Amino acid sequence: MADVWLAVAQSKDIEQGKTLAVDVNGQSLLICHTEEGFFAIENQCTHDELPLDGGELDGCELECPYHGARFDVRDGQARCLPAVTGVKHFPVRVEGEVIQVQLD
Repeated sequence: MADVWLAVAQSKDIEQGKTLAVDVNGQSLLICHTEEGFFAIENQCTHDELPLDGGELDGCELECPYHGARFDVRDGQARCLPAVTGVKHFPVRVEGEVIQVQLD
C-alpha cells in the first residue's frame, strides 16, 4: 500500500514561530512552523485533554495554554510537568507551497 499524504495547509499561511489547527479526516492536528521546518502533532494535551491550539511555540517546544505542559513538536515528547506522556506526532512534507501530513 502506497503512503498517503494529505494536504492540510499552505506554507505561506503559517508564519515561522506560529501554529495552525487543522482537522484532517476527523482528527484535530496542530501544524507548527519552526526554524527547523514544519511539524504536525495531535492538537490535544495529554495532561488534561485540552487543545494545544493557542499555546506558545518557543523554538521546537510548544507550551500548553492551560497548564504549562511543554511538548517537543519534532517528536511529540513531553518536556515538562504536568504532562508525563507525549503527544502523537505525524510525518510532514512540503510540496511547493502545500503542507502535507501522513496519518497512520
